[in-house]
Amino acid sequence: MGQLDKTRPFVITGLLLGLLMASLDNTIVATAMPTIVTRLGGLDIYSWVFSAYLLTSTTFIPIFGKLADLYGKKGFYLLGLILFVLASVLCSTASTMEQLIAYRALQGIGASAMFPISFALIMEIFPPEARGKMQGLFSAVFGISSVAGPTAGAYFTEHLSWHWIFLINLPLGILAAILIAGFLKLPARRVEKVVIDYAGAFTLTLAIIALMFGLVMGGKEYAWDSWQILSLLIGSGVLTLLFLFIETKAKQPVIPLRLFNAGLTSSTGTAFLQGVILITASSYIPLFIQGVIGGSAVNAGNLLTPMMLAVVAGSTVGGILSAKLPFRPMMLIASVFMAGGTYLLSRITMETTNTYMILSMIVLGLGIGPLMPITMMLTQVSVGRENIGIGTSLITFFRNIGMALGVSVMGVIVNSRMQDTMVDLGTKFKVPPQFADMVKEPQALFSEQARQFIPPEVFTHMQQGMGGAIADVFLICVGVAVACFLFSLLAGKASLAMLKQGGPGGGGGPQTTRSDDRQQKPSTV
Repeated sequence: MGQLDKTRPFVITGLLLGLLMASLDNTIVATAMPTIVTRLGGLDIYSWVFSAYLLTSTTFIPIFGKLADLYGKKGFYLLGLILFVLASVLCSTASTMEQLIAYRALQGIGASAMFPISFALIMEIFPPEARGKMQGLFSAVFGISSVAGPTAGAYFTEHLSWHWIFLINLPLGILAAILIAGFLKLPARRVEKVVIDYAGAFTLTLAIIALMFGLVMGGKEYAWDSWQILSLLIGSGVLTLLFLFIETKAKQPVIPLRLFNAGLTSSTGTAFLQGVILITASSYIPLFIQGVIGGSAVNAGNLLTPMMLAVVAGSTVGGILSAKLPFRPMMLIASVFMAGGTYLLSRITMETTNTYMILSMIVLGLGIGPLMPITMMLTQVSVGRENIGIGTSLITFFRNIGMALGVSVMGVIVNSRMQDTMVDLGTKFKVPPQFADMVKEPQALFSEQARQFIPPEVFTHMQQGMGGAIADVFLICVGVAVACFLFSLLAGKASLAMLKQGGPGGGGGPQTTRSDDRQQKPSTV
């Protein structure tokens, strides 16, 4: 046993390096994008650098989760890791924005295997009493990447070149692959007969692609009520219904619908709503600081740090406490913190101080953090050992969908409010002709030139409009947090102790683990 304990830290290090590399990628890229645009051009399509990654990383998550359950987690994790590193190298060689977007899409496919399988492997290599602490540690990586990413991106861009934001993944990925390949030992899987659900995989992929394209392009490339966006959203709904029908007939469905007992419904619903709140806070707090209060981008990043540190702290504490407490009370308390944090943020105005912002974000972060490991563990308890891969992937999948839907819906609300504000300018104020073009767009709020030359009363009216719009989206998030509280109630009495007692509980849901799975001890490293 001593030798096994000696190798386990190498596996943990490898998994953490891979997870850090993939989660760091978006935050580190965001800082360098202005520089990349000046080198490659393509300002009109640069947002697809992020959208392409989100699209593919979300689409393939449930498919890789199912394949990992059928054929083994180690192989597909290494496949995702290698694909991600190769795509990173390709990104560093991009000479046009179109090439960069294509390579980022390839990166997303690699990430779609790495994220869910990382958490599923915790189930394989740790006994129940240690899983809470490890889930908290792994979930904290997301908060760390949010804090370190912008700083690292700025450093590489300023002192080296933008290419290094991608090339840094090469040594990290190679080291992670060596550690995982060399030290991770899992029991051999015996799959008597595999019937691939091609129809289910195909319709699910098309449904997600249609939805993501609709959410990404809605309100930007096309109006929300345009035939292009409506066709995508309606088509996604039809394909989803077709997918659900196919899954009821498939022998080995991509997503077994029988898994959705009370526990899995609670965890996936909570993850979806948590994604809405997380993306709203990450997107609109910096917008408020820069556009309403008048802070710099650096100031906005610094003010976000306390929230991210609170997410890390909450994630770590939640993971540790889950080894001793049932999931439901912790989820309920976290939901209350999220409701409190979003309510405090819904009261922000032009006169709001930095201290108030920091305290509000800390409260919100302490609510978001614990839900990351707890939803993962609730899923593992709920679905049974043979479905850990697909179950864990569903958490990441629903959180990503929540983030995509959240940023789209909140964007519509803010844009609508700002359009009303711009219309009011023409009726309440007489804007000098030389500033007429400058105040037509809300982007003037982020221009230092606009702050100096636009009449103060006009600029203040624009700030109030932006502040009110952002306060409104946080007020909506209070309702989202309340819905999260209700989903948490479905967790029942589920806890990690259920795994020690021989099987999943699923918060009162049906038991899905076979008797031979219950006798199988956690694999060792």
